[in-house]
Amino acid sequence: MDSSFLEEMILSILKKSNTSLTILEIAERTGIHRVTASKYLSAMEAKGHVSRRDVGKAKLYSPIGISMVQENGIANGGFRI
Repeated sequence: MDSSFLEEMILSILKKSNTSLTILEIAERTGIHRVTASKYLSAMEAKGHVSRRDVGKAKLYSPIGISMVQENGIANGGFRI
């Protein structure tokens, strides 16, 4: 697979998700190995395409531009979506 194709696929999955995703979730949804997903996500973070938030041992990824309101699931007048 072409690297730009994989980056677009990962970004599309993140944009469609209502919450941040772990490396494993992204790997499962794209059909690539977890280590490969991790390398792509690190490169995409360095390019400014995604943001990473560490929660315990988990690394959660979101596309750049997602608001904290969306991230916390309290959009639409304060109701969890």
